[in-house]
Amino acid sequence: MMGNFFRVTCPYLFKLNTAAYFPVIRGRHSLDAIAKIRDTTQLFLDVYSGDQVYLHPLKVWNRYSSKMFMVHTCGRQNKEFQPITGGVAMSRYYQLLEKENDTLQDQNYDSYDRFFSLAKLEYQHGNFSEETEQQILESTMTKDPHLQKMVKQYFKPRDYFKLRDRMIGSGAIGGKACGMLLARKIIHSHIPEYMQYHEPHDSYYIGSDVFYTYIVSNNCWETRISQRTDEGYFKRGRL
Repeated sequence: MMGNFFRVTCPYLFKLNTAAYFPVIRGRHSLDAIAKIRDTTQLFLDVYSGDQVYLHPLKVWNRYSSKMFMVHTCGRQNKEFQPITGGVAMSRYYQLLEKENDTLQDQNYDSYDRFFSLAKLEYQHGNFSEETEQQILESTMTKDPHLQKMVKQYFKPRDYFKLRDRMIGSGAIGGKACGMLLARKIIHSHIPEYMQYHEPHDSYYIGSDVFYTYIVSNNCWETRISQRTDEGYFKRGRL
């Protein structure tokens, strides 16, 4: 979703002829999300802070100079960045990179996957907090308070993890799927003798974020927003 946010927001800001700066915390987002951000933005700068402040331009749109993509640095008291040309200064920069990389999370996974991995690890150690369950419910199943209460009554932590293992992408699974899963759990709890007539549960789920990603990737987001207005409901819906 982070990548989709930038792919929708940056072109809109460009049309408005404005400028905006977005900080992205290093190591918190998947490599796929970072790639989408880098493809969309006009400027993409990597910034490190130690004894010196280091700035490394990774993408600069519609501009060029001979030293533009070199690592630049300035002291804490200085106001001007200068490109690093000496070997000693560059080696200090690479030492800082190594220290940063030692603390980074695996960026092959996004924050959604890391959250579930951490929740599963906590459960294996005997911990499963109400906050964790609430976050799983709201992000994956439903935001309806009444339905949430019923899900909490019949679902165990392992049921949430099984659901995640069968999900493609991230986001909510939808109200119908949530209702069907809840119905199976109710039957299993109150009339277990009927479970022998049920087919084995082998469903998979496509998260709602996949739907939004498809719309954004095919440049249809503006059309979708216009179609949701009174003026564009029928007009844009025929496109």
